[in-house]
Amino acid sequence: MRFIGIVRPEEFRIVTRAHVIAWRDDLERRGLEGPTRRNRLAALSSLFEYLCEKNAVSQNPVKGVKRPKAQSGEGTTPTIGDHQARQLLAAPAKETVKAKRDRAILSTLLYHALRREELCKLKVADFRHARRGAGNARR
Repeated sequence: MRFIGIVRPEEFRIVTRAHVIAWRDDLERRGLEGPTRRNRLAALSSLFEYLCEKNAVSQNPVKGVKRPKAQSGEGTTPTIGDHQARQLLAAPAKETVKAKRDRAILSTLLYHALRREELCKLKVADFRHARRGAGNARR
């Protein structure tokens, strides 16, 4: 309201897409971070959606205005390459029982992309043993 100089509620009708874009650019110029700018544009859009629903304005001027990309954090975890996975599986000594156990744990983590907690909660019953051969093939 301050940016455009709106004093009375009826003046929301004068807001255009150009005003919204200018305000968005002003938010960026003031150094506000992307998520903050995105939240403010979302709040403004919600206000205009409400005003449209109540027939106070004819359209939402925020629709179609580009917003900063959302930073979800998804996909930012570094992945392990094939060569690194092979190095991990080769790390335990091959002769001992503990090494076999460690290799089984590592294999399960790597193959199924489990989290440590998920692996710790596994039970023997969670695994399906499917032996297929001439004598015990499923029909």
